Amino acid sequence: MKAAYIEYEKYANRTDLTESEEASFKTALDKVTSALGDKAVALEGLTQGTKDYTEALDGAIKKELEEAQLAAKEKRVAAEKKLQSETWSGWDGSKISYNIQDAWTDEEYVKAKEAAQKIASDYLREKVSSVGHGLAATELVLEPVDWNVDHSNMDAVVDYYYTLLDLKAELLRQDLTGNEIYDAVIEKDRIAQRFC
Repeated sequence: MKAAYIEYEKYANRTDLTESEEASFKTALDKVTSALGDKAVALEGLTQGTKDYTEALDGAIKKELEEAQLAAKEKRVAAEKKLQSETWSGWDGSKISYNIQDAWTDEEYVKAKEAAQKIASDYLREKVSSVGHGLAATELVLEPVDWNVDHSNMDAVVDYYYTLLDLKAELLRQDLTGNEIYDAVIEKDRIAQRFC
């Protein structure tokens, strides 16, 4: 409807239309009127091309576009809330982060870790955990940017998802599919696929 409305507006207030412009205007007007559906009732009894008709049409179009914009915004807000509930838990924290163990020496795991460091470096954070007796362990955490600081940033989640897709593709290219990093990427990918 918006494209037809733009075409309609291009000619609506002009009186010097050529034959082809007149035909384009008529086509745009028909498309807009058709797209209005029940709201086209506001045009009944008015003569096409008159000021009253143009004003009524403009009002109906603006109302339709505003309603469409509000409906889209409502759907976006609902999708963001659903995405947030699927990716973050107030009790458990992130549902889409993955801890990459530094201590593992399995050759495939090490190569997968190197691929993650290359492709997803923006999403890797070093985490130091106490393991008792004054000892600490270091691991890399793969998660959206500043996820623990602002877990409401759904744009970061979407960007993270696309990075996971790139990482998954690289792991597949290198035949690195028999390791926990690949399995974690696939698991996180399943969660994100429902929303992106």
